[in-house]
Amino acid sequence: MTSDIIAALILVPLNLGALYVLGYGLRDLYRGWQSTRYERAPGKLIQSEVKETVQKNRKSSRTVHQVELKYEYMAGGRPYEGTVIAPSYCPTQDRQDHEDLLEWLKSTPQFTVFYDPVVPERSVLIPGVDRGMLSQIAIGVLLLSITLGIAIGYFLIAAGDPGLVHDLVVH
Repeated sequence: MTSDIIAALILVPLNLGALYVLGYGLRDLYRGWQSTRYERAPGKLIQSEVKETVQKNRKSSRTVHQVELKYEYMAGGRPYEGTVIAPSYCPTQDRQDHEDLLEWLKSTPQFTVFYDPVVPERSVLIPGVDRGMLSQIAIGVLLLSITLGIAIGYFLIAAGDPGLVHDLVVH
């Protein structure tokens, strides 16, 4: 195999991975933005708990916590159940944050559920865009710029004119 093929076999998956992270972030951002336009309905908490999960990989394991809940609401005269707290809500290691969220949810006898009028099964309790979504986009852009920079630099050098890369000036 030539070095260009080896480089392509390494750089293409890296760039695709960066595009995946960026795409996932853009999808979450779009869903968060969409949720701000959802219809509102009163909701009632059916069941809830802070669930503890152990996430393992080859080298270590960590315990994460997440509120799992079920709530009900009416949309278009029909009852629905939802489980989503926010578009980007995810497990973390800080149990107290999730305990506080659960306590807040339990202390509210009735709350507002935001549901998609086109697909009423799609609902959230806290709509909108948050820092987690924006952070994921920033990480995706950073990864993509690094991997594209490495790929472009490699192929410019491999093209046989290393002076071209040396003479590049960034403004």
